[in-house]
Amino acid sequence: MAEIGDAKDDDPVETVPPSDQRKNRDEESRGKTRRERAPVTRTRQGPPEIHEIYEHQLRDLLKLRRDRFSDAFAISVGAAVALIPSCVETLDGYFWTTPQIPITPIHLAELVTLGATCAVAVVCWIISDRRSTRAEEIASQVRGQPAA
Repeated sequence: MAEIGDAKDDDPVETVPPSDQRKNRDEESRGKTRRERAPVTRTRQGPPEIHEIYEHQLRDLLKLRRDRFSDAFAISVGAAVALIPSCVETLDGYFWTTPQIPITPIHLAELVTLGATCAVAVVCWIISDRRSTRAEEIASQVRGQPAA
C-alpha cells in the first residue's frame, strides 16, 4: 500500500479531458443534478518535509532582520533624530526665552512630523519585537523536534 505523500497519490484522480470531449460532456450533462454533472477530483496532501538544521544555523537565522518593519523603524528614527534640533530650538524660543518667539506654521509642521515619526518608530519597534518573539518560539519548537 502506498504511503501518504507518494508522488502517484498526489496526482489528481481524474484528468481533464481534451476540449472536444469536454464539449460533449457539457452537452451530456444538461438536465442532470449537480452531483451527476461535475466529477470531483481530490488530492491528498503529503506530510510536511522535515529539514535538518544545526544549532549554529538556527542561531544565525534568529539574528537576521530582513523585514519591512525594521526598515521603517530605521527610517523613522533617522527622521526623528534629524528633526530634534529644529524642534528643540522652536520649543526653547516659545517657552524659555524672555521675548517669546511665536510658533509659525512651519515650526508647527516640524513638531507634528516629529511626533508622527516617533509614533511610527514605536509601533514598528513593537511589531518587530513581537516578530522576534515569534521567531524564538519557532526556534524552540525546532529544537524540540526529533532528528529526521
